[in-house]
Amino acid sequence: MIKRILLIGIAFFLFYGPSSWAENKSSIIRPGNFFKVSTYVDTLTVTTVTPNWTYPKAGIKILTPGYTVAHINPTNNGYYLFSVSDIVPAKLTLSGPPGTVSAQLCLSGVGKGSSCELQTITVTKQKYAYVASGFNQIVYKCQVNSDGTLSRCESAHSPGVPSWIPESIAFATVNGIQYAYVASWPNGVVYQCTLNSEGSFDMCNALTPTGTFYSYAAGITFATINGIQYAYVSDDVANVYQCTLNNDGTFNTCIPTPTASTLGWIPVSTTFATIGGTQYAYVASDNGNLYQCSLNFGGLTNGTFNTCTIITPASGSPNWLPKSVTFATFGANAYAYVSDDNGDVFRCSLNSDGTFNQCSETPGAGVLDWSPRTVAFETFGGTQYAYVADYGTATSLFGDIYQCTLSAEGKFTSCVPTPVFGVVPWVNLWWVAFN
Repeated sequence: MIKRILLIGIAFFLFYGPSSWAENKSSIIRPGNFFKVSTYVDTLTVTTVTPNWTYPKAGIKILTPGYTVAHINPTNNGYYLFSVSDIVPAKLTLSGPPGTVSAQLCLSGVGKGSSCELQTITVTKQKYAYVASGFNQIVYKCQVNSDGTLSRCESAHSPGVPSWIPESIAFATVNGIQYAYVASWPNGVVYQCTLNSEGSFDMCNALTPTGTFYSYAAGITFATINGIQYAYVSDDVANVYQCTLNNDGTFNTCIPTPTASTLGWIPVSTTFATIGGTQYAYVASDNGNLYQCSLNFGGLTNGTFNTCTIITPASGSPNWLPKSVTFATFGANAYAYVSDDNGDVFRCSLNSDGTFNQCSETPGAGVLDWSPRTVAFETFGGTQYAYVADYGTATSLFGDIYQCTLSAEGKFTSCVPTPVFGVVPWVNLWWVAFN
């Protein structure tokens, strides 16, 4: 009797068991993490967590419509296959617009697959550094890599168009459309440029505002005051000009601010910052001073400068020639970074009223043979860096863009040129901006 029951059981297993077990096994997604995935812009870097093992036909299936994996054809079941291990990563490039993408990764992408996991991937826009070289009459566009270095630097515009001498660059969004603005010195023109999908300048037109406007445009910046957006042009003869904007981002009317200036300044750049809840303008001047300006809010004078005074730090008062000032916060403390054409970057702590407290050179006095024109702060691959546009000196001749690592207190710890070998001829750099 027992033997008969066993025979029936074996027959039942042989008839139903193997096929049913195999079917269930092929459809099971084992819980767990099998991959490490990092993303920069549209590129995935994939490794596995299994030590000392290569998966020759791992697979990824894109679950969000509108996205594919570039340069690979999918299998019939929708997987893009790749080889990967814990030490040899797979590099996969996604095709599609910036956005959030859902994907399924499997250690085997051949069948239905087991050992799979779902990943949410964020595709972002490629960021570029834009570098103004007045000597070369070029705005360069450089790709930014995941480690913050610059590469593939090329002209952002067609050769010879426009005929400008770019000194500074700003980006502004007006009515949902982003434009690049380039101040050209000494011909006194501000150009408005449309941008294509690759970040290059499409069409650049000289702006022709009404009213009394600039003649030697050196600096261009934008600020929103009391809910209204304005452009501010630093004219390195005697004035800063406030310009209202048309719906298409062109300049409407420009006026000098303060209206009747007796400051004796030579403005080269203007920066806005909010300190202690109050918004101020900071003007770097070729007369060797840095000015802090209070603002008017509301009415016909909205956004104009009220009172401008020379900033004198409480200690470490430098004999500087400011070209620009940039603000950044580290921990709970905000700092001002002054680009000094005499060969330094000064890092200044701030008082609650926006004046400067203590200033000192960073990374140190005379550490680098450079002539800083502007500083920009950006974060790539989870690390924040400072970028310094160097005009060049009597000994170094050619300028560079320096990438500087930062301490927790915002001091420059190490500054190296990027690209390492520059761009030939990478000459007399006046400005760097990121977009």
